[in-house]
Amino acid sequence: MCLHVTVIGSQCCEALVKKHLKHWRLVKKNPKLSSSPSFWAICAGRKLLLPRMVTKSPRIRNMLDAHAACGNLFTKNCVLDVSQTVDRVALRTNGDMLTLTRTCGSIFAPLFGTTLSPAQCFALQGCLSDRPASSRHIMFNE
Repeated sequence: MCLHVTVIGSQCCEALVKKHLKHWRLVKKNPKLSSSPSFWAICAGRKLLLPRMVTKSPRIRNMLDAHAACGNLFTKNCVLDVSQTVDRVALRTNGDMLTLTRTCGSIFAPLFGTTLSPAQCFALQGCLSDRPASSRHIMFNE
């Protein structure tokens, strides 16, 4: 049994995995593809430099693999709280932001390969910054 099915353990996840694999078979033009590419293989292809917090933790690596097997993490609306466990509602792909608490620095944006900085967390909470009004936009690569 696959890691994502073992960890999440729901029939809904199995359906998502099958649907995601079907899309990858179309992308790769290989109807016999047995599994979708891992999160790490996609990151290597995109040449993303991931934060040490993400790469050194086996728990976070397994969580990213489990979520990546169920769907595309490389969308602009995808954020993931890596401080949560895999079965908690730690992944958002609809554009909504997770609850911002003391673990705000653990919110990971896979498309950009980075976690939120303290300034970005403050900006998401509506706090004003010292920067001029014309430059008060959130950039993941500041």
